[in-house]
Formats: sequence, structure tokens, C-alpha cells
Amino acid sequence: MDEFRTTSLHEKRAGVIADIYGKLFATKTACDLYLASSSGSIESRNERAAAVWKEMRELSDYIECNSIYLEQDICDRVQSFLNKAFDQTVDFEMFTSAGPLPDKPGTDAEYAVLEAFHKNVRPILEDLKTEFRRILGVQDGGK
Repeated sequence: MDEFRTTSLHEKRAGVIADIYGKLFATKTACDLYLASSSGSIESRNERAAAVWKEMRELSDYIECNSIYLEQDICDRVQSFLNKAFDQTVDFEMFTSAGPLPDKPGTDAEYAVLEAFHKNVRPILEDLKTEFRRILGVQDGGK
């Protein structure tokens, strides 16, 4: 019975890690799409900004509900990253509700978000992959 519970727990944990990986990657992709395209109408930029905000909120909510399945270090790093990203992207919500964006696309805050994603997301994604593979038994616990 204990072996069944342990197996079920590892399966659930692997699923949560895979889901967080996917949500983190979707958040990164939404941010990249928003920041990479300076062309388009104000409405399309606002829609992309709203998509970033939505992905970040969904990821944050999912982690909050499922953090029990993660190692504390990974959970802390993802949450710290999200907290910084939220601080840097307050403008996203304002962009979607306050009307026109500045004529010059790409404010310093927007570029800071892109830099944060590229600097901080990749190592977190790699750590999630490593942990997932360790659970599957295809990689040892070392990095």
C-alpha cells in the first residue's frame, strides 16, 4: 500500500512539474511575442500585453495551489521570478485599460521584463526538466 501511494505521489508530482514547465514556457512565449513586435495597432499590442498578464497570473495561481509538489528551492525561485516580473509588468495591466501606448514602442520596463525572462527563465526551465527526468529515473539527482 505504501509503495502504491509513493508511486501515485511521484506520478502527481511529475504531472505538476510538467504543467509548471508548460505554463512557464507559455508565459515566456507571450512575453517574447509582446516585446518582439513593435508594429501593429495599439489594440493588438494591448491584446498581447493582456495575454502576458493572463499567463503570469495563471502560472502564479497554479504554483500557489501546487507548490507542495515542488522542492522548496524550485518553488522559491519560480515565485521570486514571478514576483519580480509582476513588479516590472504593472504597466501591462495599465496598458490594457488606460488607452494608447506611447508612440515609441518598448519602454524601459518592457525591455527589463524581456531581459528578466531570458536571464531567469531558462535556468528554471532546465531545473524543472532535470527534476522531471530524475523522477522518471532517466537522470540521476546530480546536475
